[in-house]
Amino acid sequence: MRPSHYFNVEVRGSRGIGFGSACVLGMTRLIGFLHPFFKTVPDTYAIDLPAMRSRREQRHLGHVVRVFASSRDAADTLASHLESNPRIADLAMLGRTRTIDVETFDGPWVTLRRFRVASRSQPNNRMRDLDAAQVLPFVRTRSHTNDHAYTLTLLRKGWSEQPVFGTPNSYGLSGETPVCLPDLPA
Repeated sequence: MRPSHYFNVEVRGSRGIGFGSACVLGMTRLIGFLHPFFKTVPDTYAIDLPAMRSRREQRHLGHVVRVFASSRDAADTLASHLESNPRIADLAMLGRTRTIDVETFDGPWVTLRRFRVASRSQPNNRMRDLDAAQVLPFVRTRSHTNDHAYTLTLLRKGWSEQPVFGTPNSYGLSGETPVCLPDLPA
């Protein structure tokens, strides 16, 4: 997916810190709302959390979800979908859609992906991953398929090589092939 357009969705009242704050609840609701929409149109949308912090004492999702789209029409369709839902309209403020030329963008790039912990059959890797996950922000969500709750731990990393435009998963995160996104200030 080539991220040619983007807009910011700022969760109202989410500048608080802590995993019981309005931030986590609002961001969880917003990401949960985007997931089924992204699932219906694969390879169209990716997200970034530009204000996310990953530190042991203050892991924080931030207050902004930046939605990248492969076209202006796709960005406008999603923005209309968000604005038409009263639960989201009361929760978040949408910014205007902006264009970015990824061919000429010479700033930093980032990827946002799900952080996975190794299975129990690999105890050394599992302990290392569990320790690393202690500083990463996460979203608690529920599967629409089987109704099981699970944690979606997020890892945001800079990308220093030539940008790669893979296919985002149904959460708008990098999959097996990274989805590089322009690292624009929040």
